[in-house]
Amino acid sequence: MGIINLDELVRIVENAGNHILRNLRRFGKVEVKSSHSDLVTEIDKQVEDMIRAELSRYDIDVIGEESWKGEKVRSGIFAMVDPIDGTLNFVHGLNFFAVSVAIFENEDVIMGVVHSPMLGETFYASQDDENAYMNGEPIKPSNTLDLRNSIFVTGWPYDRDMMSLTMKTIARMMEEVQEVRILGSAALELCYVGMGRMDGYWEFGLEPWDVAAGAFIAKKAGAKVSGINTEDYLETSQILATTPGIYEMSRKILREVS
Repeated sequence: MGIINLDELVRIVENAGNHILRNLRRFGKVEVKSSHSDLVTEIDKQVEDMIRAELSRYDIDVIGEESWKGEKVRSGIFAMVDPIDGTLNFVHGLNFFAVSVAIFENEDVIMGVVHSPMLGETFYASQDDENAYMNGEPIKPSNTLDLRNSIFVTGWPYDRDMMSLTMKTIARMMEEVQEVRILGSAALELCYVGMGRMDGYWEFGLEPWDVAAGAFIAKKAGAKVSGINTEDYLETSQILATTPGIYEMSRKILREVS
């Protein structure tokens, strides 16, 4: 059928979100994966299958959170899909979760969509446009230059060996910033940095599908995104995203702790 365009990808992701809305509180069997807070529902699997079927029409292979078997990232055009980023929130009836899809060409993301079904917000960006958008409107990060006036967000790792590191970084950042929140969806948190609702985000213990689309959108919006101790964030399980004016100081503080 040819290369997918951004409008069509948005349609596919929003349709997946509609399936989630039709099945709120009817998610069937809940399975535990790597830890007691790392859950998967029947709806996660259904949404991933829906997106896989749609993308197959464009000959786009899918690396999905719920079906990944350890294969390496492939070359060519492929997608990374997190069908419900924030499944724990979804299971408990909290609104903060999203469908996240990134389209890759070889090692580079060329398109990303993050859709929040409960909040009615869709974030998206493409390599062919210099801007990122939410519901049709361009987004930009905040212009703060002062950590003291900055609100940050992070998340708890599923790997309990990383819990103490996360707690140390939270304690250290709380000495410098206005507040640190934990909301439960890396994809949405990255988009929130991109649109200025949050000034910064960091986290450890992530998988590429957690951040691929959201990081691409945040960068397109104008945020600074990298790993904490390296430039790479897709393969290192750690990420930092901030508004440009506080990036260097934030990274310096986190590096000192981690």
